Amino acid sequence: MKDIGIERSEWQKPEYLGHYDEGANYYEGIRCRCNNCGDSFVFSAKEQKIEFEMNKKYPGWLPLLCNQCSEIWERITTSIVQLETKLEGDKKKMLLDSKFLEELLHLYKRAHDFNIKDFQSKVNHIKKLL
Repeated sequence: MKDIGIERSEWQKPEYLGHYDEGANYYEGIRCRCNNCGDSFVFSAKEQKIEFEMNKKYPGWLPLLCNQCSEIWERITTSIVQLETKLEGDKKKMLLDSKFLEELLHLYKRAHDFNIKDFQSKVNHIKKLL
């Protein structure tokens, strides 16, 4: 496996050391634990280079979810955005559609289970509407 060099000049704050002291020249895999499933996973050197240098996240940032849970989270949040957009488009009609509200409630509950953002207030709101 090829070493992946650190380009501190590409970091949002080049003087911030994060997980690496000033003598580190290469990224190393960092073991993390998924906040959703609890599995251990490695935040790879390649992923760190992308996140810290291209996406400008602080070098102390760590992912909260493993790749599998991240994919599930993406699908859930994409579906929520689609339904919320539909709701905003015709609020009066959608608030009377129990099937629509049950689908939105299901997605809010699934999102709440990830413990990333607070969806409990949205869950409670939809329950009141039903």
